[in-house]
Amino acid sequence: MTYRTVQNWVYNAAESIEKETGKQDWKEVSAHDLRRTWATNLVQSGVPESNVMEWGGWTDFGTFRDHYFSESDEQIERQLKGVDGF
Repeated sequence: MTYRTVQNWVYNAAESIEKETGKQDWKEVSAHDLRRTWATNLVQSGVPESNVMEWGGWTDFGTFRDHYFSESDEQIERQLKGVDGF
Protein backbone atom coordinates (compact mmCIF):
# COMPACT_ATOMS: atom_id res chain seq x y z
CA MET A 1 0.00 0.00 0.00
CA THR A 2 1.27 3.46 -0.82
CA TYR A 3 0.18 7.01 -0.03
CA ARG A 4 -1.35 7.17 -3.51
CA THR A 5 -3.39 4.03 -2.78
CA VAL A 6 -4.99 5.70 0.24
CA GLN A 7 -5.64 8.86 -1.77
CA ASN A 8 -7.32 6.76 -4.48
CA TRP A 9 -9.54 5.04 -1.90
CA VAL A 10 -10.61 8.41 -0.51
CA TYR A 11 -11.19 9.84 -3.98
CA ASN A 12 -13.28 6.84 -5.05
CA ALA A 13 -15.37 6.91 -1.88
CA ALA A 14 -15.92 10.67 -2.15
CA GLU A 15 -16.90 10.34 -5.79
CA SER A 16 -19.41 7.61 -4.93
CA ILE A 17 -20.93 9.66 -2.10
CA GLU A 18 -21.09 12.73 -4.34
CA LYS A 19 -23.04 10.72 -6.92
CA GLU A 20 -25.44 9.41 -4.26
CA THR A 21 -26.04 12.76 -2.57
CA GLY A 22 -25.52 15.21 -5.42
CA LYS A 23 -23.27 17.28 -3.13
CA GLN A 24 -20.05 18.20 -4.90
CA ASP A 25 -18.29 19.19 -1.66
CA TRP A 26 -17.36 15.53 -1.20
CA LYS A 27 -14.84 15.92 -4.03
CA GLU A 28 -12.82 18.17 -1.70
CA VAL A 29 -12.34 15.48 0.99
CA SER A 30 -8.76 14.23 1.40
CA ALA A 31 -7.00 11.55 3.41
CA HIS A 32 -5.62 14.41 5.49
CA ASP A 33 -9.17 15.51 6.37
CA LEU A 34 -10.08 11.99 7.43
CA ARG A 35 -6.94 11.63 9.55
CA ARG A 36 -7.64 14.93 11.34
CA THR A 37 -11.29 13.96 11.93
CA TRP A 38 -10.26 10.51 13.18
CA ALA A 39 -7.81 12.03 15.69
CA THR A 40 -10.25 14.68 16.87
CA ASN A 41 -13.05 12.16 17.41
CA LEU A 42 -10.78 9.83 19.38
CA VAL A 43 -9.52 12.59 21.68
CA GLN A 44 -13.01 14.01 22.17
CA SER A 45 -14.15 10.50 23.12
CA GLY A 46 -11.60 10.41 25.93
CA VAL A 47 -8.73 8.49 24.30
CA PRO A 48 -5.47 9.94 25.66
CA GLU A 49 -3.72 12.23 23.21
CA SER A 50 -0.51 10.24 23.61
CA ASN A 51 -2.26 7.11 22.32
CA VAL A 52 -3.78 8.93 19.35
CA MET A 53 -0.40 10.42 18.50
CA GLU A 54 1.25 7.01 18.60
CA TRP A 55 -1.46 5.32 16.51
CA GLY A 56 -1.55 8.19 13.99
CA GLY A 57 2.21 8.52 13.68
CA TRP A 58 2.61 12.00 15.17
CA THR A 59 5.82 12.63 17.09
CA ASP A 60 5.57 16.33 17.88
CA PHE A 61 2.87 17.32 20.36
CA GLY A 62 2.84 20.95 19.22
CA THR A 63 2.19 19.96 15.60
CA PHE A 64 -0.52 17.55 16.70
CA ARG A 65 -2.30 20.19 18.76
CA ASP A 66 -1.91 22.98 16.19
CA HIS A 67 -2.86 21.12 13.03
CA TYR A 68 -4.72 17.92 13.77
CA PHE A 69 -6.84 18.45 16.84
CA SER A 70 -9.54 20.86 17.87
CA GLU A 71 -11.35 20.69 21.16
CA SER A 72 -15.11 21.08 21.25
CA ASP A 73 -16.75 23.50 23.65
CA GLU A 74 -18.28 20.52 25.45
CA GLN A 75 -14.87 18.92 25.99
CA ILE A 76 -13.41 22.15 27.37
CA GLU A 77 -16.37 22.51 29.75
CA ARG A 78 -15.92 18.91 30.99
CA GLN A 79 -12.26 19.56 31.66
CA LEU A 80 -12.92 22.80 33.53
CA LYS A 81 -15.55 21.20 35.80
CA GLY A 82 -12.78 19.25 37.47
CA VAL A 83 -10.76 22.39 38.28
CA ASP A 84 -11.31 24.27 41.55
CA GLY A 85 -12.74 27.75 41.00
CA PHE A 86 -14.63 27.01 37.76
